[in-house]
Amino acid sequence: MNLDLGQFNYGADKPGPHQARNELSWRLDPEKSLSDYRIIITTSHEDTPQSKKTSSTTKKKSSKSGEVYHVHKSMLAIGPHNSLYFARLFLSETKLSENASNTSSVELEPSAAKAFPKMLDFIYSSQKGKASGVTSQDAVPLRYLASYFGVEALFEEVNAFIRNDLKFTNAPIYVTEALTYNDEKILDAASVLCAQNVTEIAPETMAELPLKCFRDTLLSPSLQNQRQQNSDIISRHIAAFCRKHDEELDKDILLELTTKEVLPSIAHDEAFFLMSLSREYSLPTTPLDGSKTTLHERCINALSTNWESAVVPGINDKDVVAGDGLGYASLPVETKVELLEAVVKKSGTTASELLCMSCGSFTCGKTDGRCSSCSEYSRTCSFCNKRSCQWQDYSYDPNECPHCDQYN
Repeated sequence: MNLDLGQFNYGADKPGPHQARNELSWRLDPEKSLSDYRIIITTSHEDTPQSKKTSSTTKKKSSKSGEVYHVHKSMLAIGPHNSLYFARLFLSETKLSENASNTSSVELEPSAAKAFPKMLDFIYSSQKGKASGVTSQDAVPLRYLASYFGVEALFEEVNAFIRNDLKFTNAPIYVTEALTYNDEKILDAASVLCAQNVTEIAPETMAELPLKCFRDTLLSPSLQNQRQQNSDIISRHIAAFCRKHDEELDKDILLELTTKEVLPSIAHDEAFFLMSLSREYSLPTTPLDGSKTTLHERCINALSTNWESAVVPGINDKDVVAGDGLGYASLPVETKVELLEAVVKKSGTTASELLCMSCGSFTCGKTDGRCSSCSEYSRTCSFCNKRSCQWQDYSYDPNECPHCDQYN
């Protein structure tokens, strides 16, 4: 039967705010949504020292900052994704200040405070699996919030996300957050991934780890079988970490991270920098047992092994330096001598054969007897064993040595 039963009319030409069909949310105007409770989230930031030379390692608490959330007791306590924390609080027979003031103040780590709105969105959602917007950065903080506030469904949703998301590429992020929240399960899983795939992770990403995380990863047994083969890569990780965390670095930490067992060899492109750290922190240059185990000696070995690309350009041009402004010219005189002696041994020749007597440059890369720097011909006298690029220009006899006047 087709009956005209009229339209709903509550005596207003236009629907007022109270007639809007909004799903209940903490994001609505608190007066219009009849909010009956407040949650104040505060964070305490820690000031870290700026310089190891001017500040102590003591961290100081700064002033707290707060964010107010206007919520609804019914959703928090008995909603589809309720919080056991608030359910017990609201139903408690004990006279609590929170119930009297209808306000809870909770202090959280900054990353958890940032993720708190996502937890509220989940609590207010009526749909299962509504933990949308979870990322690698906030997965561990959300897992902590779910556990702290007793939101079991969110805990399971975040766990499902982490199982699919955790990979070696983002493992350092998980390690950092897991340490912040003392989440041993996540810390163990992510640390193993970091150690097993350290050669695939960018040094800059590894450098983001806190000191304890970085140390535990580098010293992990999972990395043991890779050390010899991938020591150059590991040395780049250590160098990147030392640059970023110089205020936390001290002699004991540097020694622990650069023992021969941890770091058998050094990448030549990081050798000048690591050798500068060895000098700055007064690490030993000669081991007590006489073996080649010090960081200084391994850096010398790396540079002398790759002398043509790592050392010679800096000798021929003092302006040739690494990204840190370090190079051959930055070395102390005694270290230059030590390095040059190592170069001579590694090159399998004599110093006079390496040095151009015309321009004073190292003559690596010469062809047809020409110096790679000045392009002059170079010969060695069979009598005095001195080398010169001036033979071709000697006016009265091209076979007479300009040093000893003997004929060759």
